[in-house]
Amino acid sequence: MEDDYFIEYDTLANVVDALIKQKYQDEPVPDNIKTIREESIKRLDDQISKAFFNNLTDEQIAEVKKMLDRDAPQEEIHEYFYNLDIDMSEVIAKTIQEFGTDFIGADHE
Repeated sequence: MEDDYFIEYDTLANVVDALIKQKYQDEPVPDNIKTIREESIKRLDDQISKAFFNNLTDEQIAEVKKMLDRDAPQEEIHEYFYNLDIDMSEVIAKTIQEFGTDFIGADHE
């Protein structure tokens, strides 16, 4: 299941764990925190992958679709993204910042 993520699961988990710690530093942690954590990890990963796709040209999207159609290994797809002229760090940082703002302000109960 951890292989189904666009970004490494441990990286996503570290971000979400830090947000949970920040959000619940002065209030009780909800009983369903494990569910909140896992859903948040998946949601953050989804938002990061969407942000990458939003930065692709039509030709780049077509190339990714070809890779997906032939069941290319995830490593090959990741390598393709890393070789694009997209500042991945900027996309990730911006997406994490937006996600964090939404997460901290959301009512998770």
